[in-house]
Amino acid sequence: MSVPEVLLQGDHAAIEEWRFVASVRQTMEKRPDLLEKVNFSKKEQRILGKNGIVLEAEAAGRKNRL
Repeated sequence: MSVPEVLLQGDHAAIEEWRFVASVRQTMEKRPDLLEKVNFSKKEQRILGKNGIVLEAEAAGRKNRL
């Protein structure tokens, strides 16, 4: 198993972003019902969108705030 390059670079902000995205992806896979109740901040929505993740709530235009 290989380690993602971002984790080896030492950029703590990039690592935090990677962990957030990985966490959301894992939740989408295992417990998508939990994400229905989460209100993501605009920053979090931007990060998810940049990584190709669009949640149904955002797609429907609901305002989200964590």
